[in-house]
Amino acid sequence: MASDTESRWSSSGSGTMLLNSERIRKRYGSCSIRVLDQHDGLRRTGLFSSEDGQETCRTFATVRFATEIPEELEATHATITAGASIGFSLAASNLPIIRRTLGIRTVRLDHPADSWIELMRIDLPATLAAHVYQLDLARGSTAAPYATIAELHHPVYLTEAALRAAYTIDSESRGTSAICDDMIALARQFESAA
Repeated sequence: MASDTESRWSSSGSGTMLLNSERIRKRYGSCSIRVLDQHDGLRRTGLFSSEDGQETCRTFATVRFATEIPEELEATHATITAGASIGFSLAASNLPIIRRTLGIRTVRLDHPADSWIELMRIDLPATLAAHVYQLDLARGSTAAPYATIAELHHPVYLTEAALRAAYTIDSESRGTSAICDDMIALARQFESAA
């Protein structure tokens, strides 16, 4: 298996990791992406599978885009903010993107204030696996930040143990607990219109 920094989105396309939407499609037979909210550099997206005419959110993602988008990514970013998939758009850009896992943990949801949980069609209390990572544009020996993403996964789809088996927390990401906390808090603040 490729390390987490050997991104599928490298310019050579040499990585082997599936995009989350590809993983959902492989497991459930379908995957649609819906932008649920986007403003002020934040985006909240649901990745849904459809079974027997009912959609179930398998991943709820909160994205914080960098304040300054790297010039090389401006056209791709415009496509993304128009509603396109981040993963597919970055892959199509053929730019060298690095994904660094900042944290993996379990989040317990036990009150109706987490209204977006309805999209996952599960009862509370619930325990969800969270994966927080950074996407950067590689520039030789440096990198320009593009986005920080917190994904909360349906408990039947992915667990913390499954995430830990698939991803390695970046050794340079020590001390990023506050970033993880902040991104998960942003995810939990979303008010679903479901």
